[in-house]
Amino acid sequence: MSNTQQITRERDQQNVYRGLLVALYFTSAMILIARLYFMARAGGTSWQQADWLINFASGPLRRGISGEFFIAVSDLTGLGVVELVCLVQALLVVAVIMGLGASFWRLGPSRRLLLVAVSPAFLFFWVYDPLAGFRKELIGYFAFLPLLACSAGMIAKRSALILSFAIFAIGVAFHEVNAFLSPFLLAAFLFCDSETVTKRFVLLSGGLLAAVSLAGLAYAVAYPSIASSEAICAEVIARGAAPDLCNGIFKWLEMDIGEHRETTRNFALLPNILLLVISYVLLFSPLFLLMAGSRWGRWPIVGTALSFVVFLPLYVMTVDWGRWLAMNFTAVTFVALVALLRFPDCFGDRSIRTGPFVLVLGLSLLYGFFHVNLAPMGGYAIILIRVLKDPSILAEVSF
Repeated sequence: MSNTQQITRERDQQNVYRGLLVALYFTSAMILIARLYFMARAGGTSWQQADWLINFASGPLRRGISGEFFIAVSDLTGLGVVELVCLVQALLVVAVIMGLGASFWRLGPSRRLLLVAVSPAFLFFWVYDPLAGFRKELIGYFAFLPLLACSAGMIAKRSALILSFAIFAIGVAFHEVNAFLSPFLLAAFLFCDSETVTKRFVLLSGGLLAAVSLAGLAYAVAYPSIASSEAICAEVIARGAAPDLCNGIFKWLEMDIGEHRETTRNFALLPNILLLVISYVLLFSPLFLLMAGSRWGRWPIVGTALSFVVFLPLYVMTVDWGRWLAMNFTAVTFVALVALLRFPDCFGDRSIRTGPFVLVLGLSLLYGFFHVNLAPMGGYAIILIRVLKDPSILAEVSF
């Protein structure tokens, strides 16, 4: 085969992968938006919207600033708080999916990159587990989008860094879990501004991210719970939320840290730990494969493997282990994309044989895991087939 024929074949292959990703991401966005529509009609759910509506009606409380924001906007506009939350969630979901889709399109996804893009630990996680999506880490993911645009040469570095940091600060104020994205955001900062990185820049960026993260975590530790959620509940019900919305995370906030730790200790049994370890190895394999042959040697693979340590406190404190694994995978993928957009050949050009590629691609589309205990469940393709057979299942709102 001549060089011209090889180049044409690779270009055609990339166009096929581009088309596949567009179809997969578009249908994902449609499923998620449809779910949000029915959640809004039902008056919100007790976790996915209620978490955004935690407020200060019962006194200082972690995550309460987000609820105060939506209550204020509701009072100003006359719109219901649930409708406002669902609108913001929809905008964030669409923005993140479009930003990632545009990045993959620009890179002309190879087989290695495509396996990362369709991983069950990535965007599809929100699709196949109805309880996994629309969480506040969406804001943290949104903070990576200016850095993707920066590395692609679409916006100025200074503007991207300032915008990304501002979004991140809002994310931490809304939910302390976003603080755990700070090391990945710093890495993305460095790739975005790789040509002029100085020791001062690293110290300043790292210091600012650390200061915001520590402040958010300190506030969460200082005000972790409340004696009663009745006042919080009354505030949102008065603005159109369904009474059942109060029976999830609002009640959860009445538990103290000791009770949360006890719940996690009871959950952290050997079978669950083994499933977590096996899931990490298998689900992170596409990322390790992507980074094989990196211009930086083994450091990206080592860093990805050790990134688990960043999220270790979350595994100790709460039982959403599947959610933390997906968050870890997504954070590393954002950094990898920022690096690839800045240095397109930074991870080499190793190829994957057709047989293994098709096998892993199929498994990625068929397999999913629960956001709590990583129990296997049907993946993206299974949900898509079910929706095509009976679209009414999207109206099934779980409180």
